[in-house]
Amino acid sequence: MDRYGVFVDAAYLYAAGGNICYGVRSRQLLHMNYRRAVEKLRKICDEHSGLPALRIYWYDAAKDAQATRTHLAIASLQGVQLRLGRLAQAGDVFRQKGVDSRIVRDLMVLSRNGAIATAYVLSGDDDLREGVSEAQERGVTVTLVGVEPLQGLRNQAPTLIRAADDTIILKKDQVKVFLSRAVAVPEADARQIGQDFYRELMKTAPSKLAGTLIDIAESAERRLPAQVNRLLSDFVNDKVKADRLEPAAWGFVCDGFWETVIQSQKGEMS
Repeated sequence: MDRYGVFVDAAYLYAAGGNICYGVRSRQLLHMNYRRAVEKLRKICDEHSGLPALRIYWYDAAKDAQATRTHLAIASLQGVQLRLGRLAQAGDVFRQKGVDSRIVRDLMVLSRNGAIATAYVLSGDDDLREGVSEAQERGVTVTLVGVEPLQGLRNQAPTLIRAADDTIILKKDQVKVFLSRAVAVPEADARQIGQDFYRELMKTAPSKLAGTLIDIAESAERRLPAQVNRLLSDFVNDKVKADRLEPAAWGFVCDGFWETVIQSQKGEMS
């Protein structure tokens, strides 16, 4: 039975989608609802191909190629396969390594094995042309999926566009279904959220956690334990009714939390 596969370059989707919808490219300033994104892409490809889906391959990068909480959430979606490259740091800039090669490899392997009749490639990088050509030589139709660019600008390589058999352009309104802007919260409010979270946490937390947090607060690098960080994320989301804060606002939340940890220690010692 003929099927289609979808190959999503997450970095491209964030950058191009954020640029057309909100004028920003950094994913730290954006929130993606992955379930909605997968559902939207699957619906578009279903209608375009008239074929059943094999699966959606989601490509991203992570430090040491270790999946983050977000990546695990993506991987848990039905019909989605996560592929991770590595984040390489050069000064203050992080660049992904190995993502394009993973897309190319999957295109080649699936086409050789006759696993797909149609490939939908959501990316803009010219480095994917080798995989596109290989798939086409095996009889696979390759449709390039892109995001509507800002007027007068390109966000996909012209050579990649020419190599594809067909193209689909996601419009701004379509992208906004699953991509939203991170929320900015005033400093005073953000600090208050952090303070309130600490007080709520201490009502139910094991007694030893307070001592652990004090030790962390006095260390050079204040890093929340993973479980506490998840609870804080849920608490923030409930307070501001948003899935993601801007980095500065999140920093103020954490500042308020740690300030309250230190104040609580002083209170116990007085």
